Amino acid sequence: MKAVSRQLEDLLSNYLSSEQAKNEIRQIGEKLNEAGGMSLMRKVGYDIQNRDLLKASWLNNAWDGIGYWMS
Repeated sequence: MKAVSRQLEDLLSNYLSSEQAKNEIRQIGEKLNEAGGMSLMRKVGYDIQNRDLLKASWLNNAWDGIGYWMS
């Protein structure tokens, strides 16, 4: 899970400037949802939130509509 969080954190650094980064962030969210549902997505989201609130906000927006995730 830590590796995924770090990958997301790197991608979120380019959230505002890169459509590719946004797409990759969504793909990761979809994979996490398939693997563990909201529970796993929340764990990763909280990990990001604990390190960077702005990136957590962007993650929240990027994952809107994946599974039961709502921004």
